[in-house]
Amino acid sequence: MKNETVRIRIRLTEEEKEKLERDAALCGLSQAEYIRQICKGKKPQPQPVLTFGTCWRNCTTSTAACKNVCASCPKPPRSAVGLRR
Repeated sequence: MKNETVRIRIRLTEEEKEKLERDAALCGLSQAEYIRQICKGKKPQPQPVLTFGTCWRNCTTSTAACKNVCASCPKPPRSAVGLRR
């Protein structure tokens, strides 16, 4: 169970807000968790970018099973539509 009991509010410029949103998203973290990690002295690392090719190589079964395994897989490029194993 987390012990988060104190709430803080800060003001940011639009640019700072956009950077916080972008950086947290790249790390796969909520903005709150991103800030918590920074406060603990950690440097959140960006997650590897999932490409269609990576997802395709990870799929070893049918298209329906692939959708379950890789629900966040990006849409295939037009050149790959209709390809089957």
